[in-house]
Amino acid sequence: MKKLTILISFSGDGGVEKMMINLLRGLISQGVDIDLLVIKDRPPYFARVPEAVNVIKLGPGSAALCKKPLVNYLKTHQPEVLLAAKHRALKLAIQAKQASEVNTRIVGQIHSHTSESLKHKLWIKRVIWLASMRKLYPRADSIISVSQGVADDIQRITRMDPHKLAVIYNPVVSDELTSLANQPVDHPWLNQPDGTAVIVAAGRFYLQKDFITLIKAFSLLSNQRPCRLIILGKGKLLGVYQALSKKLGISDDISFPGFIQNPYSYMARAQLFVLSSAWEGFGLVLAEAMAVGTPVVSTNCKSGPSEILMDNQFGKLTTVGDAQALATAMAETLDNPQSKSLLQQACERFTIAHCTKQYIEQLHL
Repeated sequence: MKKLTILISFSGDGGVEKMMINLLRGLISQGVDIDLLVIKDRPPYFARVPEAVNVIKLGPGSAALCKKPLVNYLKTHQPEVLLAAKHRALKLAIQAKQASEVNTRIVGQIHSHTSESLKHKLWIKRVIWLASMRKLYPRADSIISVSQGVADDIQRITRMDPHKLAVIYNPVVSDELTSLANQPVDHPWLNQPDGTAVIVAAGRFYLQKDFITLIKAFSLLSNQRPCRLIILGKGKLLGVYQALSKKLGISDDISFPGFIQNPYSYMARAQLFVLSSAWEGFGLVLAEAMAVGTPVVSTNCKSGPSEILMDNQFGKLTTVGDAQALATAMAETLDNPQSKSLLQQACERFTIAHCTKQYIEQLHL
């Protein structure tokens, strides 16, 4: 049986954890035996780890405190390959390999566009983060990026051998997604439609998602036609969004239901899905909305959306932070939406089966 060790921190309800569950299922279906080394085990996605996976909790939830247990694991089991998901896990894996003196191949999995995300961090954190990338990433045997934009960014930062960088898109499309999309929705705008166009967006209430620009764009759009906006998610900026909605006089037409376990049923019943992010690594929700057949509009942020939409072929791309351009794209898409079949066909690149095959090839399983 093919054997793989994966190192990851289940830090909450992010896209990385969600996609790792899909990847685990895909690998298991291909007969891969998996040791899952866990740094953190927060819900909800950790609870969905398949039973066939051998879960090994390394420690008390801190990467720094997990080095010794990881070194012991490497010395004892000497796996052929270890896949480390996200920056901190990759750093830990490289350091532990050096300390354990084993021949395990270390493969990183990076989901974020580092240059863009670090612009919003303290300068000292930027310096430390970039220095660790330049020092450690070239020591990895290879790094898998979730978009070409992420891969290009890593290469610019680290100057590592580009042949050690691979691109594998996130495994998004599954039978479960289709089933969840068909489930009932507990929202009056969607389960009791009255002909008014409903727009959906989803993400953490954090500056990366730039829902402020989306709310401003929606205000402009609502001046032209009846429409409603549902923003799924949670976070510290909820009060800011509510205050802005009230100021613009559109509070009655915007809904904030909170974090929804099944956003796909919302996406599937909307007339439009919008990604307004200032930056992304991939743009997971964009691909998910397309997978259920909903027309999409996105900012052309770094990175991912232009690759998902293939440069405006499957949805309009607009300038980051431009509310008027976003409102115009939303109006044009509502008037001339892409067909459901075309959007779903475009998502064949993101099926679990397709992405799993690429992982197996890249990991030499």
